[in-house]
This record gives sequence, structure tokens and C-alpha cells, in this order.
Amino acid sequence: MCSDSIEDVIITLDGSESNDSDGFIRSYVWSENEKILATGVNSTVELKVGVHEIVLLVTDNEGGTASDTMIVNIKLADDLTTYYYLENKGSRNMRLKVQNSVNGSALLMCPESTEGWEAQWEKVTSGNYFYFKNRWTGMSFQPESAEDGSIIIQQDKITEEEWAQWSEDISNEGYFYLRNRKTNKYIRPINGENNSPIELRPSSYKGDYTKWRFVAVESSLKNGIKDENIEENIKDLFVIYPNPAMDNLNVKFSLKQEDQVTIEIYNTSGQKFIVKQLGWLDRGGCNINLKVGNAVNMCPGIYCVMIKTSKTRVSRYVVIK
Repeated sequence: MCSDSIEDVIITLDGSESNDSDGFIRSYVWSENEKILATGVNSTVELKVGVHEIVLLVTDNEGGTASDTMIVNIKLADDLTTYYYLENKGSRNMRLKVQNSVNGSALLMCPESTEGWEAQWEKVTSGNYFYFKNRWTGMSFQPESAEDGSIIIQQDKITEEEWAQWSEDISNEGYFYLRNRKTNKYIRPINGENNSPIELRPSSYKGDYTKWRFVAVESSLKNGIKDENIEENIKDLFVIYPNPAMDNLNVKFSLKQEDQVTIEIYNTSGQKFIVKQLGWLDRGGCNINLKVGNAVNMCPGIYCVMIKTSKTRVSRYVVIK
């Protein structure tokens, strides 16, 4: 949720999905930091910009209680970032994507229908040039070398080096050529097929395969927790415990099929604290223990635990004491 100013934001809290199989719910109490915000199944409250951990406590007709916690992250509208698909004219507007989350992996082409984060890019301006930062991995891309035919790869962080900087040479019909600052060469797919690698070529190769265009995806909170909540390959089992945690955190999940898995932990500003690459895992259950808290310089607070597979991003929140 975003706000145009630093004034309080009015939100509605909805507890209507609560139920009691053998009775009825008598009361609803909404609180934050043990301070009551509101009562009732539907309540309107005012919250300031920032992260809020809100607890709903329900009591049934026999005095039984249950609670649930929700995270509300309110940011200023100025923090919005636009992401883009990079579509290639020669390949019938196929899109540029990262192959996987591994540093140094090649960039590939994918169908125009692909909507996952692996095909979405943030354009980061640097003087007269810019970087492309992938929404899924947070990495930028650059040529592997200055040679003709060099494969375009992703790197683990944006640097000030000219290798990762690009400019637009305007073409026509809304397309442009992407020229690398270091090599003065252009990128294009090797062919127009799905999963075609991307290569570096001189200006003599200019044509439809070297023409690209931006297609805006959506606006999303910059530096916020990015979670599409796509659970295509994660079964219902995804548990983190203990919660709150102090020194150790268990991440328990189950895969519907074999996949490559990475666990990442972010704070509420989007800063990455932990990256655990598990590699290829068989289908079925898995339980991973992670060091958290002081051992890895994590201050007390709310963190997002995210599981990434080739097509999946799903997260849970944890409180670190």
C-alpha cells in the first residue's frame, strides 16, 4: 500500500473469514504492540507510513480464543518503481529473461506471454547510460567479453563499470538498439527461438534482431518486499519456526516436483541478509535450518523469508528477537 503524503493512511481491517465450526465468534480485537487499535469484524483504522504488525484476536461463545497476524507495509507513492519487459522485434516480440538465479548465467529469450519476474527489468539511470536490474535476481547484465558473439550474462550487483552500462540508439516504430558502453556493440538473440541465448555483435549486424522495445509491467514498491505469491511448485506445506526466532530458524516446505531452490531473507526495506542456494531438490519435503539474529548481523525486527524456484516465489514473515 502506498501514500501520497506522510499523513496517516486509512485502511479497513476485515476479519470476516474467521469462523467457529461448533459455535460462533463473539468478539474481534485488533491490536499492534499490545495496544488495541479497533474492535469488530470490520474496522477502519489510521496507520502511519511504515511497517505494522497487526494481530487479530477472536473469542468464541465458549470463551475460546485464537489469533492471527498480518503485516501492513505502507510506503510513499514516490517510492514506486516501474518494471519493463524487453521485447525483441526479430523474434516476434519474445522477451529477455534470466536463465536462473545463479550469478554469471546466460540471458535467454522467452515467449511474449511470459509474465514472471525473471523477464521483468528495472531501468536504472547512470548519467547518460543505464543498467538493467532484474526483478527476480536483482542482478544486472553485461557481455561476457568484448569479442563478437560474446554471450550476455547476469552479474550479482550493479557496478559503476562500463561493462554493465547501456544506451538506446533509436530505431523506428518504438524500437531501439541496445548499445554497450564498453564495447560499443549491440545485443541480439542468436536466433528467434525460445531459450535462444543473447549475444554481442557489431553495428554491421543491425537489423530486426537487434531491435528492442520497453513494455511497462506495473508499478511496485521500490525497496519493498517483492512477492508475487506464486505457489506453482510449493505444496500447502510451507512453515517457518520458531516464530519469533532468536538464533536459529527452520524453513520447512514441500515440492510438487524436482526443482532448483533458493531461500532468501530480507528486511522490510528490501535489504537481503541471507541467501541459501540449495541447488536441485527432489520432489517431497525438506527442512532447512538457518542461522539468524546476531550471528548474521540481523537486528531485531520483521523479516521476509522467501523461497524461490524456477517458477515460484512464495514468502512468509518472521519476527527476529
